[in-house]
Amino acid sequence: MSSQLPAAGATPPPDPKPTGAARSLPGTELALAELALLAADEWLLRPQLTLVWTSSAAFKQLATAFRASINAVEDTGDGLAPQSNRFAVLDKSINEKLRYLKNALANQYDEEDDGRPYYPEFGIVKEHGTWQLPKDRVERAKALQKLVAALPKHGLGQQKYGSDFWQPIATEYAALTTDHAKDKGARSLGVAGKDTLREQVETGLEALKNLLKANYPKTHKAEKRKFGFLKETY
Repeated sequence: MSSQLPAAGATPPPDPKPTGAARSLPGTELALAELALLAADEWLLRPQLTLVWTSSAAFKQLATAFRASINAVEDTGDGLAPQSNRFAVLDKSINEKLRYLKNALANQYDEEDDGRPYYPEFGIVKEHGTWQLPKDRVERAKALQKLVAALPKHGLGQQKYGSDFWQPIATEYAALTTDHAKDKGARSLGVAGKDTLREQVETGLEALKNLLKANYPKTHKAEKRKFGFLKETY
């Protein structure tokens, strides 16, 4: 028997097609994972029950991997929440304090359209009729770097909301943007992997139910309960 699912050269049965009938397996991921683990443990105790395309040991590994993938995705998602909260704090401060910079430019270049010709040097753009830093986080991180570089060039670095205020924000925003992108990417990959494992688990469980029905034609309902199939439909 192969230790992987499916074995090389063997073709597992096709995934069950969704129909209008009631589900024959749990709909929630955690319930499905717990069922798979219970079924795998019971199957390991019955070496006489075999499938061509997988083994009880391989299914146990699959069920364990599926359960672990659920935890991994949840952990990654938990890490995104503090980042989002910090973005909200930084964005609020940026949006509130940018007006002081625009006022400083207006005072310094009052005869040049209140300093608007210099806005691009500070990363300030017009979005939805308002002059502001870009709302897109990646673009905002770039704009903050431009803003910090432009402050001393225009003699605004020593003001109350000058370099000492904007430099730490620009540095943190850049790092936060990078970390957030990495974590979102990791979560996306984790979700994709988890969904693949779920499909394999569901295929294995359906096959196992059919195997029990074939081997125990008169008592298969009782045998299914030993494997964790407590209901015919979910």
